[in-house]
Amino acid sequence: MCQWTTYIPEVVGICWSSGPGAGPLLHPGIYICAEDVYVQLEMRCGRELPGQGLSPGCYDTYAADIDCQWIDITDVQPGNYILKVSVNPSYLVPESDYSNNVVRCDIRYTGHHAYASGCTISP
Repeated sequence: MCQWTTYIPEVVGICWSSGPGAGPLLHPGIYICAEDVYVQLEMRCGRELPGQGLSPGCYDTYAADIDCQWIDITDVQPGNYILKVSVNPSYLVPESDYSNNVVRCDIRYTGHHAYASGCTISP
């Protein structure tokens, strides 16, 4: 079972801003939990090992209705934003491929719903 932990900024970076030149809107208390839930058939993942993390060839997914699987935007005003999530931005965790470590999406927030579009992946 995975233990909840406060995210490590050097490994997972989350930035929510209103656009280029605008300061980031950061929300403390972002939590992550990652473990080997889904396994590619040819891979042996670390399910039997204690602790958190993903093994090569393994992945985990979370539905929006699971506790702590969201970014708190309680005080964010409706508008257009950019959401950027970086994994391992300082390259502290060795990987065979860093080319998919950043995703950037345009977000339109109506005050009740958020719509993502134009998502791109980059190193």
